[in-house]
Amino acid sequence: MTRSLLFVAALGLAACSTPTVEQAGPNPPGVEPVPSAADPVGTESGGAAKMPTEITWSHFGEQFTLTDSIKAKDLLAEPAPFAGKEVLVEGTVLDVCQKAGCWMVVSDGDKNIRVTVKEHGFAVAKDGAGQWAKIQGTLQEVAIDPDTVAHFEGESAKPDVMPEKQGQTFQIIATGVAFQDRVEG
Repeated sequence: MTRSLLFVAALGLAACSTPTVEQAGPNPPGVEPVPSAADPVGTESGGAAKMPTEITWSHFGEQFTLTDSIKAKDLLAEPAPFAGKEVLVEGTVLDVCQKAGCWMVVSDGDKNIRVTVKEHGFAVAKDGAGQWAKIQGTLQEVAIDPDTVAHFEGESAKPDVMPEKQGQTFQIIATGVAFQDRVEG
């Protein structure tokens, strides 16, 4: 009887938890591994070749349907042709909403872009700053509104990287995001 009650309680707890990571594992469709300083290459001191580390991703939101990605810096160099279109963008996460994980700031160079989660349909990990990410969503041009800027600033861990403060008027409305998992070594 006690085992049955424990089993039912465990099932109840599992049903109540809603993980924010919808997929963790090898590369989701459209996501290629990004080399990092932690990726082993070359040989060990004894001359044996190092085995490559499997790069895994944490996926949030919908699965990617696009396979060709564009670097954030290339998108930001000339965003107008992509306005209103669905894109798969990659870059480094600089900041994440510390209240709900419903937005982030991504960079791949000296310009940053805001990424918001479409209709608050999912959240990304709040500790994602510093990770490489791929984002699928629609590029939109938006007006810089002081109230919205103040709202973002209040939820930000790094308000100095806000794209709105750089005059950036484009943002990505994300349907799916993948963070390259950190390699501890």
